[in-house]
Amino acid sequence: MGGSINPKVGPNWVIVGDAAGSINPFNGEGIDYAYETGRLAASLVAEAVATSSPWPLQRYPEILEDTYGLYFKVARLFAQVIGRPALMRELTRGHAFAPSWSGCCGSWPTSCGTTSWGAAEAVYRSAATLARMIPEPKAA
Repeated sequence: MGGSINPKVGPNWVIVGDAAGSINPFNGEGIDYAYETGRLAASLVAEAVATSSPWPLQRYPEILEDTYGLYFKVARLFAQVIGRPALMRELTRGHAFAPSWSGCCGSWPTSCGTTSWGAAEAVYRSAATLARMIPEPKAA
C-alpha cells in the first residue's frame, strides 16, 4: 500500500490513515482511507482483545495489500508515465481533447471502492491488467 511507512502493525499497535501512507495516490484525498483503515484496524483489535492474542493484528498488512495493493500499484505506474513528458506526449498524441481521455482525467476515482467511473474505469482496468504483469521492485 501507499508510501514506505513500515511496519504498519506491531504486537499491540496498528497505524492507520495518513500515518500509514493511506492516501489516494491519484488525488491526495485521505479521509476515506483513514475511515476505512481505521475501521479495519478496529475490527482486528477487537478480535485480538476477544482472543487475548496479538495474532489477528498481524493480518493487517496482508488485508491492506489485498484491498488496496493493485490500485496503489496502478497509481505509482501512472505517476511514472505522467512524469515523463515524452512518453505522455506519445500516449496522448491526437487524444488530448478526446472525450474519453479528458473524461478520464477529470473523473479519476477518489476511492478504489468506486464502482462506476465511465471512461476512467476503462482506463483503470486496462492499466490494472498491465500492472499485474509488472513485478514489484525489490526493497533496498
